[in-house]
Amino acid sequence: REQESEREERVAALLEELTADAAAHADAEFTPSESNLAGRRAALRAEMEGATELVGALAEALATIEVKLDDVEDAEPPEPSQIVVRTEEGIVRSLLLAARGGNRRGWAAALQALRDAELLPAKEEPEEGEEAPEEVQLDSLLSFCKQQLLSLLQTEYERVRGANQEEEERLRAEAEEAAAE
Repeated sequence: REQESEREERVAALLEELTADAAAHADAEFTPSESNLAGRRAALRAEMEGATELVGALAEALATIEVKLDDVEDAEPPEPSQIVVRTEEGIVRSLLLAARGGNRRGWAAALQALRDAELLPAKEEPEEGEEAPEEVQLDSLLSFCKQQLLSLLQTEYERVRGANQEEEERLRAEAEEAAAE
């Protein structure tokens, strides 16, 4: 009987140890980290959400683009007294071409141009002791929301270009009308 109780105690201790090991293993597997599936899935979800947020921010920023005019000094009829500034149209075109071609550098430069034009908020500076948030890469955007991104960029480019062309035609017509008088 003593041997039996010793054996039962050893079995109980072994079961307790195995249970603790299993629990530790389960914690390691199911607690998100870079090396396990849960961690990779959490990172992927965060990347997808970041891509979606960036497309939304781009949609808001591009929707604010309007026709901009500059005065022309010493303009003689039939020359218009104002010209259309096409800087923002060029930025949207650069975004579209970079997205279509998968050009990472062109994409980053066009995003920076949007920030410089104050159409897209500047990158947030991390607080002391924090890491800077990673910017969503073009590859991620194209992986997760390519259709939405390309559709948005194409639509906004056509809208901005069309508005600029209409305004140029209106200015030209006004200048010709003024020269005819």
